[in-house]
Amino acid sequence: GWTSIAYPTNTFTPAKAYSGNYYYDDGSWGTSATPTDGRKAIGLVFSNQTSTADKTYGWTHGYAMALTNAASAVAWSSSANASTQEFTPLVNALADYETQLNGYDRCQTILNKEKANNSLSTFSTDYPAIYYALNYGTSSVGGTQYAAPIATNNSGWYLPSSGQLYQIATNLGGMTGTPASGTTSGLTLWYYSGGASTASSGINSYLSKVVSGVNLIDWSYSASDITTGRWYWCSSERTSSYACGIYFYYSGALSLSFTVKTYAGNDSRVRPVIAF
Repeated sequence: GWTSIAYPTNTFTPAKAYSGNYYYDDGSWGTSATPTDGRKAIGLVFSNQTSTADKTYGWTHGYAMALTNAASAVAWSSSANASTQEFTPLVNALADYETQLNGYDRCQTILNKEKANNSLSTFSTDYPAIYYALNYGTSSVGGTQYAAPIATNNSGWYLPSSGQLYQIATNLGGMTGTPASGTTSGLTLWYYSGGASTASSGINSYLSKVVSGVNLIDWSYSASDITTGRWYWCSSERTSSYACGIYFYYSGALSLSFTVKTYAGNDSRVRPVIAF
């Protein structure tokens, strides 16, 4: 007369999140990519520290990166907004790039600007990268399975700042050491060779457990497409005409760099983040 019962499920949520943990659709986190209790991974934790500003919003546990791209081949802004400085301070040096963590506030600045100017009617063409990041997790952008958790305190998805991209490359990608001495477009290259392979392998070791294909960090060279590298936009600006990003070069180098805001090449990507 034995009665079958369900096995215990892995519902435990550690008090502290760690880089490499998965962020779930109920706002919890843990080490399992595929929990057996019905939770679904929607993000990958890359920091368990939030900025001073984000702490004031109540987001104290960390940051997580989306598992999939929100968009590809999109610009940071339209030509009409391509020479407008939106924020201060700018990224003037590598140290600025590494420490700017204000992606949420900057995306909200653009969102409020669009609400005031045109009631959001042209948001998707005025500031495509920010639009797609903020609308990630909807039926039209990414899919509702990646919607930000409703029942817990979080920022919702947004376009990361330069410092948050830096944390993804270091905390998930395993990039260490002093950047190389060379420069590209005015900002220091991290590594002339091997950086793209090291960082992408580290990040993909987590991503590959839940996604595949174009949502992995694929930078390898293709003879038919010289732009097989990957450029990921961030919300930080270098000047009024240039926005920052991180580039996994098809040659194998990894660069913290910037480009014109209207760039919409096949290699450009939008990968949102969330504070929780």
